[in-house]
Amino acid sequence: MEYTYKNTASSRACSISLSNDHLVILSADKEEVIPYGEVKSVKLERIHTSHFKMTLHIVNHPPIEVSNKYYLATGEVEDRSKQYATFVRVLHFHLKNKSTSEYTSGLRRSLLFIWTSLAAFAACFFTFVGEFFAWTIVNPFLQAAVLTVTIAAIIFLVNRNKLRQPYSPSEIPFHFLP
Repeated sequence: MEYTYKNTASSRACSISLSNDHLVILSADKEEVIPYGEVKSVKLERIHTSHFKMTLHIVNHPPIEVSNKYYLATGEVEDRSKQYATFVRVLHFHLKNKSTSEYTSGLRRSLLFIWTSLAAFAACFFTFVGEFFAWTIVNPFLQAAVLTVTIAAIIFLVNRNKLRQPYSPSEIPFHFLP
């Protein structure tokens, strides 16, 4: 099985070919053969409603990010969801018995930290703008702290099921596949 991807308009197209005991990464100028045993981890993410990404961490190799989107030379984006889902399933089938990879899916914790930091900034901004216009009810520092904690709690509660969690290669979480 072979899957070709191009994650951004400026990147080069790459192909990953799967065989019984290794994967082959083909780019414009080189070909790399990587045994399945060298795959350290597989991370599945849902970037947006229809945008999915898999990151492969390989021994002595930079991470390989594969998505279901292919950027054409015209600037248009081609959706390759069907091929991507099949590729992810076949890769997991091969890795299941030939690798000791770690399998995780979900949002990065750093993303929640960024969202919470933005929420804290917004809470402080609106609180002190409200103080300037005399719209605040209590001490602006207390109000900013309460708003920040409240928004952070809401962000965490809404996204707690989306945090990175381990899974088995034979039980791929389908909400991280198109």
